[in-house]
Amino acid sequence: MIAGVYRLMDMPVTALNVLGNALAPLVVAKWESRSQNRDESVKGDAETRALPQEQ
Repeated sequence: MIAGVYRLMDMPVTALNVLGNALAPLVVAKWESRSQNRDESVKGDAETRALPQEQ
């Protein structure tokens, strides 16, 4: 009986694992690009503030 239930659940579980493994790199790449953009904007703001103002 357990083997029959396992067979029914095996294909959907495998499909969900494949989908998760396919989407995870995309999510991480998007997250890293946002992080890098935020770091660059903070660095740019710091450089702008450090410049002496012209009179």
